[in-house]
Amino acid sequence: MANYRIRNINQLKEILIPIFDKHLLLTSKYYSFYKFKKCLNILDYTLLTNEEKNHLIENILIITKDINYISPFWLETKKDLINKSFEEITQIITNINDIKSIIPKPWVIGFIEAEGSFFITKKDENRLVHCFGISQKLDPIVLLSLKYLFHIPTKVKYKYKHNYYLLETSNSRSIENIIKYFLGPHNTHTNMKGSKGLEFRIWARTYFKHKGNYEKLLKTKELINRIRNKNKIEGIVRT
Repeated sequence: MANYRIRNINQLKEILIPIFDKHLLLTSKYYSFYKFKKCLNILDYTLLTNEEKNHLIENILIITKDINYISPFWLETKKDLINKSFEEITQIITNINDIKSIIPKPWVIGFIEAEGSFFITKKDENRLVHCFGISQKLDPIVLLSLKYLFHIPTKVKYKYKHNYYLLETSNSRSIENIIKYFLGPHNTHTNMKGSKGLEFRIWARTYFKHKGNYEKLLKTKELINRIRNKNKIEGIVRT
């Protein structure tokens, strides 16, 4: 796993903060940014002692967000989402045109590269199929939006036992929509930069080339797993 840290206060204020003030975070991570920004501003209070500053910062850090918290990014265009439950949000987020206008494609690419999973799974004893999945502890609104963006028929499910939301599909039409979204109408290229891009390209290519071929898909499944395991091991070694 790679880490990049900025500790210079001036760089944080003059470079990093303005970026996220202009381009709001879409997930509940915005709440962490909001608290971080408030804590950073406290450091400028010249009339306070260090002890007083630390006390104010500690009071900010212990504040927790509401269970139904949604980034203000969404509320700019969908004010009726304020303080809504997951069930209520499912009734509001249904318009694909709204979603396309709200979520920029570069953000979707980055989010899926970090959180999404392209894999091949066993449907029955002699059948392997391509599958896409993504899970989140928070922000079901993002998964609901991706569901409509990729035209996925299955519902976003809440897994009570492990406390997370899941969007998953092996539906052929949905898989083709996902491939087209990332590769374009001519299946030419993807803007994914990391190892997930390699996994996706193998996954997408074999969907069209080996769909229904159990032996070929089994080898593809093993190849994708090897790539993932290699990256996990390398990440452990680097850290």
